[in-house]
Amino acid sequence: MDTFSNNKRSREIKADLQAELERLEQARQQAAAPHGDYALIRLWPKMAVTLLALVGLFIAGYLALHNTHIAGGPLICTNGTDCDDVNNSAYGSWFGLPVSLFGVAGYLAIGLTALIGLRLAGRALLRVTTLQLVFATLGLLASAWFTSVEAFFLHKWCQWCVASAIIMTIIFILSVMDRRPVQRVVYEDEAGEGPMPTD
Repeated sequence: MDTFSNNKRSREIKADLQAELERLEQARQQAAAPHGDYALIRLWPKMAVTLLALVGLFIAGYLALHNTHIAGGPLICTNGTDCDDVNNSAYGSWFGLPVSLFGVAGYLAIGLTALIGLRLAGRALLRVTTLQLVFATLGLLASAWFTSVEAFFLHKWCQWCVASAIIMTIIFILSVMDRRPVQRVVYEDEAGEGPMPTD
């Protein structure tokens, strides 16, 4: 009788342990999986930013090759624009370096943070998304400054610079759109899907 009771008790304990392990595994999987709308929200803006950063990197790289005299000849420019005059002006360099080199660095930073963000979740994703927005803001300010110089001081236009400014503006808008939902979902996940605290 005692042996039968012990075996029954052992089976009950084993079943309880198995059930608890399954519950813990399910909880772990739920914690690791992103919130439903989180996956959709964080995917397309970062992919779009990555692609735009590649286009911007091509433009900035093309200008940098000419500004550093690695590539010879005039810049390819449409009629009515003055790409070489703008890039070779006194406003075309910062601290002795062509502005285009800062553009290369900026687009690289934005593209890498967006790409890294595709593989992150939680607080790490929020930090990277915030950093992406910081880089995009700096890029937008630089583009706005250079566009203002073209319009009000040089009275000349560079088609590549204008294209870069448009790209950076779109990147900034996407980065702003991206961060807020990420912040909301991260707080919801940490609070057990409770309401996000107000700023």
